[in-house]
This record gives sequence, structure tokens and C-alpha cells, in this order.
Amino acid sequence: MRIVRRLVVAVGLLACCFRGSASAQTAPQSDAIAVPTTATAPAIDGDLTAPVWATAAKITLDHNLKNRSVADQATTAYLLTDARYLYIGFDAKQNGPIQASQHTNDTGGGTDDVVTAYLWPNGQNGFAYTFTSNPIGTHYQYSSENTSYAPSWLSSGKLVPGGYTVTMRIPLAAMRGGGKSWRVALERYQIATLNDYVWPYDPAEGGPGNVVYSGTMTGVGGSGAKMRPQPRIGVYGLGALASKAIGGPTSRVGLDASIPITATTSFVATVHPDYSNVEQDQQSISPTAFARYYSEVRPFFTQLNNFFNSFNCIGCPGVTELYTPAIPTPRYGYAIEGRQSGFGFAGFSAVGDHRTDTAQILGYHTPDLKNHFDVQRTSVDGADVCPYTANVSSIACLGVPSVHEDTTIYGFSHDSLKGLYEFANYGSETGTFVTDPSAAHRRDVGVGAYNKDSFLGFSLQQFGAQYLAVPLSSYTSQTDLAGFSTNGSTAIYRKPTDFVSRVLLYATVDSYHDATGRMDRYDTQAAIGLDLPHRIHVRAQTGSDYVRLADGNFVPTNQNGVNLNYNYNTDVPVNLAYFTGRFGPGKLDSWSTNATAKLGGRALLTLEADENVQWLDGGYGRLTSWLDRASVALQQGKNASLAFGVRRIMGVSPILENSFDSHGRFVMPGYANAWNVSGAYYRRFPQDELYFVYGDASAFATSPQFIVKWIHYFGAAKGT
Repeated sequence: MRIVRRLVVAVGLLACCFRGSASAQTAPQSDAIAVPTTATAPAIDGDLTAPVWATAAKITLDHNLKNRSVADQATTAYLLTDARYLYIGFDAKQNGPIQASQHTNDTGGGTDDVVTAYLWPNGQNGFAYTFTSNPIGTHYQYSSENTSYAPSWLSSGKLVPGGYTVTMRIPLAAMRGGGKSWRVALERYQIATLNDYVWPYDPAEGGPGNVVYSGTMTGVGGSGAKMRPQPRIGVYGLGALASKAIGGPTSRVGLDASIPITATTSFVATVHPDYSNVEQDQQSISPTAFARYYSEVRPFFTQLNNFFNSFNCIGCPGVTELYTPAIPTPRYGYAIEGRQSGFGFAGFSAVGDHRTDTAQILGYHTPDLKNHFDVQRTSVDGADVCPYTANVSSIACLGVPSVHEDTTIYGFSHDSLKGLYEFANYGSETGTFVTDPSAAHRRDVGVGAYNKDSFLGFSLQQFGAQYLAVPLSSYTSQTDLAGFSTNGSTAIYRKPTDFVSRVLLYATVDSYHDATGRMDRYDTQAAIGLDLPHRIHVRAQTGSDYVRLADGNFVPTNQNGVNLNYNYNTDVPVNLAYFTGRFGPGKLDSWSTNATAKLGGRALLTLEADENVQWLDGGYGRLTSWLDRASVALQQGKNASLAFGVRRIMGVSPILENSFDSHGRFVMPGYANAWNVSGAYYRRFPQDELYFVYGDASAFATSPQFIVKWIHYFGAAKGT
């Protein structure tokens, strides 16, 4: 009954703050613009005074999504085209300081004021493209087809009295498909005030990146436009100086390729891939009861990952049917991906040593975009296969001569597009490790309500004890779960001129049991976030969390405390966090501090120090672990950067239960003491990339190696 009462209180708290349901809003407005064709290409110099811009189509971004009001600052966009490019200019009037700190393309997003063009060349049935620039012309881009999308395009910006101007040149050949009528949306975002000026505007939209609320653009596509997709072949050459213990010295050659089949479908392949230049420092000592989740960085998989795992879930207890970081780097791989008439589809085969991984997905959305259906299948076949573990460097093989795993999941979701959505998923697994088919299923259903400031969701979930219990190409934090999850958030106060300018509330209640009825996992959390002057954001949370371990013990994993952020949403933030609570067999205190400061005009110094201290019950002592990290990043221009980092992890990590030897004596966990030193120089050219790398930032300890890598792209640009 106590769980039920907490659930009722949490839902009631959020429901009373859930204001302005979007279901009462008006239908999306019909906005259209005809883009003129120019014989004279405008200069991309941030200057909108040239006569050619006077011939452009002109749009005003006259609504502010932040408070659903008429814009209080003027933004005008200009659009032109020719047979090769789309030209866009922005004239932004701005009261107050302009934030423009980033100087290298594709780095440091989310810290500057920006203007953005959202494009759907094939309408709602095609891929989405996003082109963003800050006030000085540093730019970022995104494609729903490929998370490594990085074509060669131009942007330039100028700070002018009373605001700034930006000009863009976007190659039509960098986008797939392209009919006579496109969908388009334009946005200007001011990060200090959260002002979000948009065209077109609809009261129901949560942001301009949804094609449902976009406008229509004509004059860009058609038979005269240079939008025929080109093949892309990226050939790399690599030389590495390293010890024999880590595979050096060596030299390698390989390639990644994307060959168009139709305007919106491609064949993708990789041969002898290498990813040494793009690995990231994802090491952490933050306490967790589950395996850590890592980001994918490998080009073959990033081109496909946007298609997979597109299933709705509320309060998902850490289950991902296709988790590509668990797949070892293949010797070669091939795939097909694309979209056509409401269907999205992809399939790949990654062939490695003694192992083959395959996956396929087919999705369909109805013409009104309210209903979505998906079916996805993954499989693993091989010998001497090793499952994924939390630490990639400590893999334990199964000792099974032949392994087969086959997982299929079906999903359906409905979104009213006015504040309410529902979903249902069903998954099943067969294979070597499934001895009881009735225990190898996933079933979950849920409903969510939302508006521009709030969300409230509830779901019922069941994950069998043998469903993805051996994570060969999946991610599973815990199996044998059945129960409910509810969570919500709302902005209960927003007034920029007050000392407390915004108040946010969050709440979560999860309760799961296993097949025998035992409680397996229980989480209740409530949090409040406050925005204060001088870019200060404070977030405090409290609650209780429990999880059942593999040996049957039900242990607490509580970590409650406060985050203090200064210079929030800038490139020089200062963060301090303290959390405390019962964690396994003792009390755990965790501190985390990090700060970034400018060194000159374009260099940033970042320092971080984290500490965990766990006092064990029964007088068994204290476990302490530290992580210290320092890095310097120098933005040498829009297409070049230099970075250097050093990290040390030492001490004994927190434990969830004590360990004893055969004589009943306490066994102290192992002590870590590892340094990692790494550095990298990167230079981007229109059709080439150059890397000079020392070490491996993602490794636990320093990899003493020096790598030179060069990539040349034949045909289309990177990620297109």
C-alpha cells in the first residue's frame, strides 16, 4: 500500500501542475513559400546588403515558442536557390549579449545562440536534414539517415549593431531525394533567455524539428535541381607506431562505401574498418548497479543506427534489443537502408572472426503521421562468442562451441499530435540460451500526455528471465522484471525578470517484481530544478532505490543530493555535485566537480575531480575511489582542432555486497591505479580528413601508440 500511496501522490503532484493541455490548441497552420531562382550566387560572407538578397523570398520568425507569444525581437530569413545550392540568410535583432563562443565546426553544440534551417526534401516520407550556425558562422548539421552526416557546406556570420547576420550555402546534392514541394521550418534560439523564435508556428508544437508542424517550400526541387545522389567511397590509410603487445607497429588500408540504389535507398559496405581516430573518453566512476551504456562511433553502424530501436517506452528498465557497441569490429560488413512512401527499412550483416551479426527493421507510418508500426529482428551466430560486459576490456567468454541468438520485437504507437500518445511492444527470443520459451518475452504498454511545458507517462512492463539474459548484441541492465513505471516533469513557474526565473519539477515511481512475486527493483525519485541569476541552475533530488542482485540479495542503491551549475549552457560551465545514501553494504558519498575556463581566445581548459567514499557496515573499512581529469582543446579554425587530455583513475570502486573467502574472512576488492594520456590533431578538408593521434582516450590506461590516419572521400562527402 505504501507504494500505491507514493504513486498516487507523485501523479497528483504532476497532474495539478499539468497546465494548458495541447489537445485544446488549434490545428497546424498552412504556411507556404516560393523560393526564387537566382542566376547570381550570393557571397557567403555574413553580409545581407548585397542586391541579390533583395530578390530572395522573405520570411519573418514572428512567434516565440518559449511562452507561445508574438516575438519581441525581430528575425528575418531570406531564401534563394539555383541548380546546385539553397542559399539562406538570417537577420537577427537581439537585445542583450550575443553568445558566440565556438570557432570549430561540429564541436561544442548547445552553448551558443543559433539559427537553424530544418529541411525535408521528400516531405514527411523522406529523411530530415538540419543546418545550424552560431552568430559568427560556426556550424553544425544533422541527418536522420546518418549520425555521422558531415557534408561540405558554407556558413558565415557577422556581429552587427543591434544583432547579427548569418548566410548559408547548402548543397542540394548533400540531401537525398527532393520533390517539387519540400517541407521546411526555420528557428532562431537564444540560449541565455531560452527564447525560441520560429516559422511556421503552431500552438501545439513542442519544437520546430517535427515535420508535422513544418511549412511548405516550392521552387527548390524539380528536374533542374542537382539532387541526384552520388556514391561515396571513403578510403583510409593508417600507420601506427606501437608496441607488439597492443598490435604494433602496423599499417592498414580499408574503406567505407555508400552506393545509392534509388534517390532514398543505399547499399552500404565496410571492408577492414578502423576506428582509432574517433574513440571518445567515456570513462566514469559514478556509482551504478548496472552495466554502463556507451555511445556508438563507428561509421558503418552510425549510418544505420537511426533506423533501429525506434520503439516507444516510458521508464524503460535498461533494455535495448540492438546495441551495436557490443558487436566486435567486423572484418567486413554490408547493409541496405532507405525510406519510401511511408516505409523505413534497414538491414545489415557484420562478419567478424568466428561471429556474424545481422539485423533488419521495417517501419511504417500512416500518412497523417499519427500511427507507427515497427518490426525488428537481430541475430548472432558464431563459435567461441563472448558476451558484452560493462567494461569492454574485461570480456569473459562463454565456453560454448556454437552460439545462436534470434530476437524479434514488434511495436505500435499512436500520437494524437495534440497532447496524447499510446504504445505497445512485444518481443521474443530464441536460441542457445533460451531453455524456457515462456521466459523469453518482452511485453509493455503505456500512455503519455504532454504539452510544451509538461509530460506525464505511465507504463506496464514485463521482461522474462531469459529475454536477452546473455547480451551478445543487446544491452540489458536486468532481467526477470514485471511491474509499472510512471514519470513526469513540469515547469510550474517561468518569469525571466524574477530572481528565480524558472522552477521545474520531476518525479518517478518504478516498481518491479520477478516471476516468483519477489520485489526485484523499486525506485522513487522527486527533484526540483531552479534557474537563478548569473546562469546558475540548481537541481536537488531525493528518493529511494533498491535492486535485487543475481544472488538474490535486495540492496539499496540510493544516491540523493544536489547539483549546482554556474554558467549553465555556456562553453565555460562550473559544476558541483554531491550525492549520498545507502549503497549496498554501506553508506556512500559521491562528489563530482568540473570546470572549464578560456585560455586566450580559442583554447579551453577543463578540469574534473570525482570521488566516491563508501563506509562498509560491520567494521570492514572504507572504500575510496578517485577520478581526476584535465584536458585542453584548441579551436584552430572552422576545420581544425587540437586536443590533449590526461586522466587518472585510482582506488577501490563502491561495491553492492561484501565478499568473503572460504574461511569467512572479508575479501578487499582490487585497487586500481591507471593513467591515461592522449592527444589528437584533426584537420578537415572538403574531401579529406587527417588525424594525428597519440594513445586512446577511451582506454582505461594509456595505450602507448602514435597513429597517423588519412581518409579520402571519392564522390559524395562524409556521411551523405
